[in-house]
Amino acid sequence: MGNYFVDFFVELKFGLLGAMMNIVAAILIPVLFDELNVKKVRSWLKLALHMLICAVLMTVFCAVYYLWTSKGMPQICCAAVTVIYAIFFVKSNMPSRLMMAVSYISCHMNVFVICFSISDLLKIAGAKGEQVIAVLMCIIILTSCMLFLRNYAVRNISEIPVISVVLVCVVGAINIIYWVMSNVMDIEPALDIIFGIIVVVLLLFAYYSAYALSVNINKTHRDRAQAMMRMADERLMRASEENLESMRKLRHELKNQYAYMRLLLREKQYDKLDAYFSQYEASLPETLFYIDCGNRTINAIIAVEEGKAKSADVKLDCRIEVPSDLPVKDIDLCTVIMNLINNAVEYCERYPELADRTVSVAIRLINSVLHFALFLTPFVPRREKLILSVRRIIRAY
Repeated sequence: MGNYFVDFFVELKFGLLGAMMNIVAAILIPVLFDELNVKKVRSWLKLALHMLICAVLMTVFCAVYYLWTSKGMPQICCAAVTVIYAIFFVKSNMPSRLMMAVSYISCHMNVFVICFSISDLLKIAGAKGEQVIAVLMCIIILTSCMLFLRNYAVRNISEIPVISVVLVCVVGAINIIYWVMSNVMDIEPALDIIFGIIVVVLLLFAYYSAYALSVNINKTHRDRAQAMMRMADERLMRASEENLESMRKLRHELKNQYAYMRLLLREKQYDKLDAYFSQYEASLPETLFYIDCGNRTINAIIAVEEGKAKSADVKLDCRIEVPSDLPVKDIDLCTVIMNLINNAVEYCERYPELADRTVSVAIRLINSVLHFALFLTPFVPRREKLILSVRRIIRAY
């Protein structure tokens, strides 16, 4: 059982590299994960507090591990601090936290392998100040890796494909396996440096590939949603023009009909008036569909979906209670609502025997959370009743 503080910071049993890099590796964790607003002092203070917390946790974990094993394994302790920080301090979605945590842990492990091997080579060569050189190189390489991961951060990407997460995790596992091999096998320092650089570069390439794939997929979805929004706006404009034209025609016809009915009343031709009312009632046009819930985007979406539902002989029953401004992007609204209503209408088209072809849509904003529910009712037999409900709210909202 060893004393971590004496061996690492007083006697420098593991050299200057071991004394400094544990803290450096810990304080880089919040720099990687936190979103920093450089113009706000509060943001800097928050980052400094998080860096202090990580440094304290790293020191405690290293001290406990060293007390238990008498071995300095800062990579394991740093991995534990990274996992804890990603779980309890980071608010982004789980796939992004997993990708960034795995990448940083893997880079940290093999950067230490590279730098310790460089230190060994310099010592063999008899170079002076090898520890200082190794420390500076370790700080530069690890900070560069962290800045690379931060620059291509996936925390702001709302939808990360599974293949991206799998790719990073697989390459990260390769890095961790090599780190284990370098600790249990006697590998030449030069080979350690070469293989270490290879696996780290491979990890960064895999991470960037996963990032680019996620960005492209999200861009495709965003472009599709924007196209839907344009189509919805065009549909709403056409519907408004058609409704206005229909109202003009109806107003003109009503004026003529009122004049004719007034004439029949003056001449007391009640039989003709009754027959005219019967004829007029039968020729009344269908009710014009238009919904105004107060939100322009939802108005446009429902107008488009009503046209699709009508062509499929499906009735759209909407109950919407929302303000004009919603804490959800128009693109996300368009994607979610259109996809779900389209799926419900397609379901009704596949089952023409349904007695009640009604799709009920309910949208409400409760405590700053947008709730969306969709029901297809009723179906025969009862066990085939399908209820689709959605509770999809992006955490960022």
